[in-house]
Amino acid sequence: MISIIVPVYKAEDCLNRCVDSILAQQNKDWELLLVDDGSPDNSGKICDDYAKLDRRIRVIHKSNGGVSSARNAGIDEAKGDWIAFVDADDCVNESYLNCVDGDYDIIFTEVKIIEPSGVVNEVTSLALDHKNDYNTFLQENLRNERLRTPWGKFFRRDLIGNNRFPLNQRVGEDTVFVYKLFAVAKRINYCNDSVYMWQNCGIADSVKYKLSVDDDIKYLNEILDNYEKIGIRNIELEKFSLYYFFSLIDKKKTYEVKRWFDDKKISQYLNDLYGDKLPMFYRFWKRFPCFMYLIKKFVVSFLSINEKMIRVFVWRSFSCCR
Repeated sequence: MISIIVPVYKAEDCLNRCVDSILAQQNKDWELLLVDDGSPDNSGKICDDYAKLDRRIRVIHKSNGGVSSARNAGIDEAKGDWIAFVDADDCVNESYLNCVDGDYDIIFTEVKIIEPSGVVNEVTSLALDHKNDYNTFLQENLRNERLRTPWGKFFRRDLIGNNRFPLNQRVGEDTVFVYKLFAVAKRINYCNDSVYMWQNCGIADSVKYKLSVDDDIKYLNEILDNYEKIGIRNIELEKFSLYYFFSLIDKKKTYEVKRWFDDKKISQYLNDLYGDKLPMFYRFWKRFPCFMYLIKKFVVSFLSINEKMIRVFVWRSFSCCR
């Protein structure tokens, strides 16, 4: 049996689409755990209504603790041999569960993106030439965003064991969880007939997340620690991880930025990757943080003002033509 875990919070506008896509599955051997994470809207009631319609649906009501605590609550209650995670604003195709078969630890599925406009796009494909060689597969794909999320995959319950999503981590908790599993997995498979549809909300991470220097260092260290346990190196992933987390720092207190560069693990990776040829972007932020902050503020303000001017120009032009 497959246990599908859906964390639910303020999802009343999209939850029906998600659950209906699971109810439509060709494979009927599943249970659905809807974890109501103290949602203040009608999401909890919608969950209860679905549970009345199908005995395979169970609802867990809990106080709000965040998506990680909701997923962990689902794992604790799961009875299936396999576990899949689906976000409440996403959905899956009707053959999504058909791929769960064979002696594997992790099964990857196809993933498509539903853009805010409604257009469906493909995501970066996985390199599959060496899917039967687990270490080579990881080495070729660790940089791929598909390997940083829990959704779009099936995990054998025995593989998860006592591993859980880290609590009190705002960014990268998904990556920490899956890296722990990659470190102990041995066999993977890929199924292109099973499609996970991820809803892109159109909000940039740099806007969605603003981290203090301390939190940024802590979260990045946690990811790098678990990345090292996999025992396979991917230089592009290391460069991306460093740049991504640096971009999330709220740099209003520019005098604190130097502490990010001075962190033991971060400086070790920067030195290993770049030596004394640190990219200009990092070099300038490290040496002239106040100046770089002012430049950034100027560029953002300039683009914002020009965007407003363009909008006014278009509106006036349109008005004149009416």
